[in-house]
Amino acid sequence: MSHSEKYWKDSERFLPERFLPESFAYLEMSILLAKLIWKYEFELVDRNLEWDKLARNWFLWVKPDLYVRFRERKREEEQG
Repeated sequence: MSHSEKYWKDSERFLPERFLPESFAYLEMSILLAKLIWKYEFELVDRNLEWDKLARNWFLWVKPDLYVRFRERKREEEQG
């Protein structure tokens, strides 16, 4: 189907406009992030870390390690 002349004029030619826009990938990432936030609680392992103050920018961002603990959320209906 992807190379069928029935569906595409000049089907063997590469035309970028035939592909889904990159915004589709951003939409998928947004949905994934929303699902993670819905399902898990996030907690910094080191609560005293001033991560934003330790970040440096030369040619690339240099950031310290950031350790995060994930815990599955307990919903009200699950807690009884």
